[in-house]
Amino acid sequence: MAAKTNKKDWSLVIWMFGWLLNFVTVVKRLATKLNMPFEAFALLTTEEGEGTLTRVLQLILQDYYASLLTGSAAVLPKDHYRDRVTYTIPDYDTLVKKWGNGNISYYFNGSPFTLHASCKESDFTPGYKVFYLHDAGNNWSRDERIEWGLRQRNRTAPNGYRPATHAEGYAFAEAHPELRDKYVFLGDCVRADKDAAFVIGVWWYGAVQIIDHAADYLWPVDSKILFVAI
Repeated sequence: MAAKTNKKDWSLVIWMFGWLLNFVTVVKRLATKLNMPFEAFALLTTEEGEGTLTRVLQLILQDYYASLLTGSAAVLPKDHYRDRVTYTIPDYDTLVKKWGNGNISYYFNGSPFTLHASCKESDFTPGYKVFYLHDAGNNWSRDERIEWGLRQRNRTAPNGYRPATHAEGYAFAEAHPELRDKYVFLGDCVRADKDAAFVIGVWWYGAVQIIDHAADYLWPVDSKILFVAI
């Protein structure tokens, strides 16, 4: 038994050595291609370089999750979708040309959006997100549904669900024109006055998909809510 364990340990060491060698080879090739000086790598070991390493690791993790889109790992629960979010929305004139005059909320014209408290610590790095289009029934309020989402725990959302922001909702709507549901993005809002929080959502006029705004309490009670798995 000891001999087998020792052999297994050495196999792991050899595998790690091979992986490190391949990693160094790839990094060296890319550094040469980018004319990157050694001093740039030295910065990674400093306090200032920690943020850079964090972003790199986040991108690696996103690529890993994206690689799970093949085979059985691509199967998500009902009403769940995996889509890429860039957090880049075209300017308002371009949006009007794309969606049609009157079919896109004028709050996309540079209006300041305020994040809900549940989203302020969220990761908004571009990449793949798992969305959940939740049917809340015919009686819901913004805060009550957000609290409900945060309490959920499952394999797809081990830390619950937070509400989608308008940028995430826009990416989702653009990716899924086949969905004919009414749904809202409760993750951020525009405070037009002290009494109303205007949130963005999707509804349909015949065959026309419309991305509009309304006070959170004025959205039809049968509207679904777009969540993002945490």
